[in-house]
Amino acid sequence: MRRKILIAVCGLLILGCAAGAAHWYLVASRLDAGFQAWVNDRRGQGWSVRIGSVGRGGWSSSASLVVHDFEISGGEPAIPGGIAWFTPRLVLSVDLLDPWHLTIVPEGLQALRLPDGTSVSVVAETLELGLSGGTDPDRMMLEVSGGGIRADLPKADGGQSAMSVETMEGRLELLPTAAAGDKAASFQFTINGVKLPSGTRWPLGGQVEVVSAEGTVLGPLPETAPPRVAATAWRDAGGSVEVQLHSLTWGPLSATGSATLALDEELQPMGAGTGHIVGYKGTFDALGSNGVLTHSAVKAAKAVLSLMAGVPGGRERQTIDVPLTLQFRTLSMRQIPLALLPEVEWAGP
Repeated sequence: MRRKILIAVCGLLILGCAAGAAHWYLVASRLDAGFQAWVNDRRGQGWSVRIGSVGRGGWSSSASLVVHDFEISGGEPAIPGGIAWFTPRLVLSVDLLDPWHLTIVPEGLQALRLPDGTSVSVVAETLELGLSGGTDPDRMMLEVSGGGIRADLPKADGGQSAMSVETMEGRLELLPTAAAGDKAASFQFTINGVKLPSGTRWPLGGQVEVVSAEGTVLGPLPETAPPRVAATAWRDAGGSVEVQLHSLTWGPLSATGSATLALDEELQPMGAGTGHIVGYKGTFDALGSNGVLTHSAVKAAKAVLSLMAGVPGGRERQTIDVPLTLQFRTLSMRQIPLALLPEVEWAGP
């Protein structure tokens, strides 16, 4: 009797292992076929995709593809000038229990070419992207996380300047079929420990301790088109962006706030919002010292903020809520012009 039970248990274990192996093979095959279909689809849309060897990996709880020497370039006309990206090793994996969630991990020294022709090299201690959505055409989710990220950017004198990020995480949800007035996208991100490239007079210094925000894009999102055409279509459909700034610590500034933004007749950003600012005197002094605001604008802004804050106990309070507006590229506070923003140039007809 015991022997029969032992034989039955062993048989069940063998069947379980065989079923697990069959399931892994099925998921790995689908992953491989899906990647090849994606490559062919990109090529059909005019992108150039080059890959070296491709091998399968993972076992037990996941299936993966290891792609060597992956390179993709293209993107026009939606991205004038196009972009290019190269990574020596790209690992694509799916959890056997959640086959509709794809994890993408680029490894090694990344090479990125921007639309203006600038070449940037990027290396990260950790960098992971997650893509989900499955068979639902009305929803797609992209998540990214990383740490120890460093980018080397070229300087005008031929040298290089480094930018680094201690940690970052973000989420982007797209709803491609959203109607006018509905949510077409949402985003959320937190970035810590940013060291900005040297050689530039940044408005509030070269170190951003933290920036964290979330927002909603009201659509519908336009089809793939040159930027000017896409921006015009989005504006004409009543597109807008609602942004909630949870935290910003940059030099003397600590701030939170919210704003609603859209595009005006000239396709320039416009909107209104409120900022909760801590350390406003030092912030405006820094903006004046770094050439962002004129001396008269700094003086006027500090005077108005001092009146708004009051003078409790003989000391100016350094925390205040400030109404802000953006119109005709001019950022204003209580009808006091602070700065003229650069014009946004949209490529395309």
